[in-house]
Amino acid sequence: MQHRRVFLDEGRPDPWRGLTSSFLPAPEGEPDDPVVAYLRSVLRPDSVLLDIGAGAGRLSVPISRICKRVVAVEPSPAMAMELRHQIARRGVQNIDIKSVRWEDADQEPADVVLMSHLLYGVAPVTPYVRRAVATARDAVVVVLGLSPPGSYYHPLWLPVHGEDRIVAPNAREFEHLLKDWGLAPETVTLPGIQARSFHD
Repeated sequence: MQHRRVFLDEGRPDPWRGLTSSFLPAPEGEPDDPVVAYLRSVLRPDSVLLDIGAGAGRLSVPISRICKRVVAVEPSPAMAMELRHQIARRGVQNIDIKSVRWEDADQEPADVVLMSHLLYGVAPVTPYVRRAVATARDAVVVVLGLSPPGSYYHPLWLPVHGEDRIVAPNAREFEHLLKDWGLAPETVTLPGIQARSFHD
C-alpha cells in the first residue's frame, strides 16, 4: 500500500515499471526455483493454478510446464507486458493473463492458489486470504519471508521519499494469524533470497 501510494504521489502510476528484469523466469534448462520444486508435489497434470501477482512470469512460466493451465493475475502494465513477451518467446500456450487487481477479477475456481511474496503490502489481509481459500479446491500456497524482500534498502526510504518505510508483516506473523483463525498451515522452509548488490 505505501509503495503504491508513494509512487502515485511521485507521478508514477505503475511502481513496477523498470523493475521487470528482477521477476523474469529462469532460463530454460536451469534448476527449478524452490517454489516451483515444491509445487511439483502439490499440482497434478490436470490442475489449474491461479498465480496472484504473477509479475513477469518468474513462477507462472515454469509452472505452466507441470499443470494443465495457469491463470496469471497481474495488474501492473509493465509486468503484464513482460509476461506476454516471455510467453511468446518460450512458446507457452496455457497461461491466461488477467490484467486486473485480484480483488476486481472474477472469482474463477482454481485447484491451487499461489501468492508468492505478495501479502506484505495487502491491507486488510483477512478478506484477501479468505477469498483465496474460497477460490482454491485443493490448496492455497503462500510464500513469505522472515523479512520482506528488499528490506535491506528500507533505511533509504526516509532520505528518498521523506517518510520511514512501514515494516511489513512477515511469515511468522502470518502463521500466527492463521492459527488465530483455527487453521494449522503446513510450513515448508525454502532457501533464503540473496540481497541484491549495487555498484554505487
